Amino acid sequence: MNQMSMLTYELSSLFGGTVLSSGAMIAIGGTVAICTCINLLWRCRRRRRRGRALLKGEPVCEVQRLRMLEAQFYMRSSLDYTLEEPLPSIGSRRGRAFCKVRELVERRRCCCPARGHLRLMSISPCREVPGLHNERVRSALRDLLLGTRHSFLARVHQADVLAAARLVVVVRDWYPSGSLRDRMHSTRPAKPFATKYSQVGMALSERAVARFGGQLLHALIALRPFGEWAILHVHCGNLFVGSNGQLQLSEWESALLGAPSYLEHAIDALRPLMEPAVAALCFALYEMACGYESDMPRPSDYPPHCPPRIVEHLEELFRPGAPGSPATLEDVAAMTLFGQDHMRVVGELHQPL
Repeated sequence: MNQMSMLTYELSSLFGGTVLSSGAMIAIGGTVAICTCINLLWRCRRRRRRGRALLKGEPVCEVQRLRMLEAQFYMRSSLDYTLEEPLPSIGSRRGRAFCKVRELVERRRCCCPARGHLRLMSISPCREVPGLHNERVRSALRDLLLGTRHSFLARVHQADVLAAARLVVVVRDWYPSGSLRDRMHSTRPAKPFATKYSQVGMALSERAVARFGGQLLHALIALRPFGEWAILHVHCGNLFVGSNGQLQLSEWESALLGAPSYLEHAIDALRPLMEPAVAALCFALYEMACGYESDMPRPSDYPPHCPPRIVEHLEELFRPGAPGSPATLEDVAAMTLFGQDHMRVVGELHQPL
């Protein structure tokens, strides 16, 4: 039986065994083609409306508006993602924009893509790192970022350097509950950065600080092979809690891509006292325990609700020690705050990623 006969048999079975003429089959095929075209047009129109929404929504600067248009152009050319919601104002860095996207997954029995997972796409300039404009460097860096796997490091799903436009596009997981800082301030992750942290947040309990602090310690240990500058974007705004309750450090790749950090000067000022990774951990622990960021580089006070044991540990770390012996991650791992787990952490300090 040839393919035409098989198709005729299948169609006739749908109509109760009635044998369909060639004209009827052509009419049915035409109807299916028209429905497919309508569906594609509707999807394109929906995507355009979302694109116009990002230009007519909340006020954004011209640079961010341009970044969002570049993100749309990238999605149309890559065909891997589709725009779900523009988020031009959730970040603090000028010249950078975010948008919520949905991964497109190819169906096995249909040419139409299926709706996949929600992701967060960022697009930012990369003029600060000339090496990123070398194809071999870009390829090696992309392989490094996409191939890095660790329990406490948020996964990078896509990393592209657009050399001609001097832009970096990164796709990460989308966390509906927001960052640890969002949770402490009881705010939604999609709200503008300029307004959602205007008040003091709710501090975490000592038990929660110990749990998340220990998991962040694991993440900082994993970043050691990348060099001390890989921790410049470690703060509660980049710490997320997955569905399994496990901490995930995001934006760890930003320093490798040349993104500036507001923590850099404070971390440099503390180099005589502690290694950069310890400084980043101390800032995060302070915010978890107090509900707000420290007045860097060294905190001037500790609120009454800050657990005494955490105050003791932080004061010990910020206290000037012997010359030439700054505090290390080994010293932090040995603190009683992390309980019996610290011995296992110390054993992992020199293991490869």
